Amino acid sequence: MIQNYSYKAYVIGLGRIGHLMEGETGRANPCTHSGCYQMHPKTFLCGGFDISEERCNVFQKNYPGTNVSSSDLVQQLAQLQPEIISVCTSSSTHLEILSKIKKAALGQSWLKGILLEKPVGVNLQEGEEILRITQEINIPVIVCHDRRFYSDFRAFKDLIKKRGLGKFRQISGSIYCSSFVQGRGRSQKNLFFGGPLIHDGTHLFDLMIYYLGSPSHVSGISLRQTQSTKTEDTSLGTLIFSEGVTGRFFVGGRRKYFHFELELEWERAKLCYDNGRIRFLKKKPNSPFLIQSQTPQFTWTNPYLKRLDHLLEIIEKDSVNESSIEDGLLALRVIESIYQSSQRHGEIISMYNGAKVPNQIFRTQEVKECTNLVI
Repeated sequence: MIQNYSYKAYVIGLGRIGHLMEGETGRANPCTHSGCYQMHPKTFLCGGFDISEERCNVFQKNYPGTNVSSSDLVQQLAQLQPEIISVCTSSSTHLEILSKIKKAALGQSWLKGILLEKPVGVNLQEGEEILRITQEINIPVIVCHDRRFYSDFRAFKDLIKKRGLGKFRQISGSIYCSSFVQGRGRSQKNLFFGGPLIHDGTHLFDLMIYYLGSPSHVSGISLRQTQSTKTEDTSLGTLIFSEGVTGRFFVGGRRKYFHFELELEWERAKLCYDNGRIRFLKKKPNSPFLIQSQTPQFTWTNPYLKRLDHLLEIIEKDSVNESSIEDGLLALRVIESIYQSSQRHGEIISMYNGAKVPNQIFRTQEVKECTNLVI
């Protein structure tokens, strides 16, 4: 009932993640921002905003009694004074939306927290400007890199630290998808979500950062099959982390499906994740081969409700933010470094102001002689 709510919540952007995909087969319930606010015992969904009147009408039909608008966002926010806001619009609009939230809330005390859909912005410069805005209004922001809140991926993080498997050596990930941007004129606003590195790869890179921290160097190649495509459609490459840990990635590939794969490799074990299916292999005693072992045990919880729980913990208990804007900016920095590397035909790019290439990367005299062989 309305009288029992603790926090008024408001959703900006009433598309799929904001509202429309609730109830889809194979997804958690709830899985949208609106659905979570409606179901969570400590929040009350007070309204929503979208520039599409049609989406507003559908939203109000599904959530009667809410305040819905397709115009003058600043006025709506100032009037309703929601304590929690979800930003679920295209990444190309995040800076504009956060600027309007700042205009409505600066100097006020009603806003307590924001859930910001990934990526933070369409590039690192926009992301850093968004960070400055949130620092000015001084409220916590969770970036919705939701795999940080999945029970299985959290269990994998604990497994990386577990003794008995040997040193952790490599993380590999692939996201097979079809997202790329066709030409729609010269306006950057028409790029909407960006290419697969920004739109989907951000989840993979954030997960790697969640497990291992920021890489020091990256090398990558981005491809596109036609000149009419305004972004890459396929990217692959390598990341270098501390202590000699390496990473590999493949994102895109002009597939007609979405599929996520992850491999974690230790000296004496390997874990393979394949869209929810898990295989855990350990070295067989007195043998150089791996054998099937018991998969990591974990209790499943709804990641979207867990994400909202975490925001409430930050608001109420000043807990450490596990998916901050600073974390989100690291994923953007990785992606921009991959673009730079691709422009230089796969050159190794430092993530931080020209830091020296790690000593592990070398060219011996033998390698040089081999490259000169004529076959």
